[in-house]
Amino acid sequence: METVDVVVVGAGPTGLMLAGELALGGVSVEVVEREPVPSGQSRGGGVNQRTAEVLAMRGLLAAVLGRAVPRTSSGGHFAGLPVPLDVTPWRTRHPDGIVVPQDRLEEILQARVREQGVEVRRGAGLTGLVQDADGVTAELAGGARVRSRFLVACDGGHSTVRRLVGADFPGKVARWPR
Repeated sequence: METVDVVVVGAGPTGLMLAGELALGGVSVEVVEREPVPSGQSRGGGVNQRTAEVLAMRGLLAAVLGRAVPRTSSGGHFAGLPVPLDVTPWRTRHPDGIVVPQDRLEEILQARVREQGVEVRRGAGLTGLVQDADGVTAELAGGARVRSRFLVACDGGHSTVRRLVGADFPGKVARWPR
């Protein structure tokens, strides 16, 4: 059985960014993802001003801008439509955010974590987990198991982790075909 410090469940932008930050801090991490290949779809259409600043601090902004969708400056958007938004009080170098489809952002983040030595195990959905005083054993599709000190749920509104631990979701889950 493989052992790492942290198992991140979900290879979306949140899970991949977290994995990269953990690896940057010297933490051994593995990302497990149910889907065998990236979907090519985008549930998110861009990143906000603060996220652009974080991407810049990590040296990822140029890659993201290279994959972004050109647009005129509007300060913000709602459902892809420009919304005037005065962000001058925010004192940001990236006042307009960036329109970048989620699948493109995921490609950039996945390449980053792989460069850092993080394994992104696709087609390995979480099927069970056992927690004890020393950590968690993640049981994956196909019978593989990974032992870790921590397991982090970055697997979205229909979270398998949340279901397995019996945690309620107090929000409203988006509906889309699964």
